[in-house]
Amino acid sequence: MQKTIWTQTLSKFTSDITSSEPTPGGGSVALVSGVLGTSLIIMALEISRDGENKVITELIAQLKKYSSKLSKYADSDIEVFENYMKTLRLPKNSEIEILERKKLLYEASIQATEVPIESAIIIKKIIELAERSLPYIKKNIISDVGAGSHLLNGSLKSVLLSVDINTSNFKEQSIKEKYISIREDIEFSFMECYTRIINYVHDILK
Repeated sequence: MQKTIWTQTLSKFTSDITSSEPTPGGGSVALVSGVLGTSLIIMALEISRDGENKVITELIAQLKKYSSKLSKYADSDIEVFENYMKTLRLPKNSEIEILERKKLLYEASIQATEVPIESAIIIKKIIELAERSLPYIKKNIISDVGAGSHLLNGSLKSVLLSVDINTSNFKEQSIKEKYISIREDIEFSFMECYTRIINYVHDILK
């Protein structure tokens, strides 16, 4: 069975982060923050639900679905990075080994870029649901939506750093430009929702 960070205690997780091992690193830590941010928004909706409200029920269901996906990506981030590091250690003693290593390294680099990209898309969908949730949140708990959104913002920007460091190493300009374009579109869409949420929260708290 694939190992998961989600069965660890917080103490063990933070201890692993502060060790000299490269994983868990920025990507997985960022995604854990994103899951926590999503949980705050779900909590705000749960507390705000008086009786049966189909809209709130659907929002919670969607947020839980995406939170589950984000949790899996936190594990995947560790897995793909460890695979990349393993590939770097492949032998280079012959022309065949060099070519095979180059091929596998390229594939590992693509995979290590796809995971944060896909994670960022999920975070964008979560912030869109957070904005849709605003009219249903009780005013006395709106600060938790703001806190959750701030965590999601940090999560997204940190995850996109993983994309940036990988794309900076791509030799093929077309591949590099493809991922840069995708990450910029994700960030732009996210920031529009995030800014509206934070402005809304600040207006309520005035």
